[in-house]
Amino acid sequence: MGRQNHPALHPGDHRDPPSLTLAAAQCGREASLPPDKRTVSPPLELIAAWRSEQWGLPRGKGWKDEPAGSLERMMHVLNVYRAFKAFTERRGTENEFAEHYFDLWKIVIDVEKLEKKMKELEPRG
Repeated sequence: MGRQNHPALHPGDHRDPPSLTLAAAQCGREASLPPDKRTVSPPLELIAAWRSEQWGLPRGKGWKDEPAGSLERMMHVLNVYRAFKAFTERRGTENEFAEHYFDLWKIVIDVEKLEKKMKELEPRG
């Protein structure tokens, strides 16, 4: 499963194209599935975030030496991934999740709104 499974980048903020957010959300939803059942590959920024958590930043000098915007993208996709992973694996109702993990719930709601908006923009055929 390679990057060819990712949708084309949609127009958006160059630091956070919608497809990057949606791919991170889908990875979070599918985190507990076996690898052969997953429908998307993690975006490169999410892979970089995981590696940085494990081994530190790639350049080893600190956050100021990273390319402009890369850490923001890494943190963004990591937050989206974690929110959807937690939501998918929750115990209890959506309301209980929202009450106990409001910040994560807000991410889930915002991304679901983005998904709806992107579906509306898809060409009908």
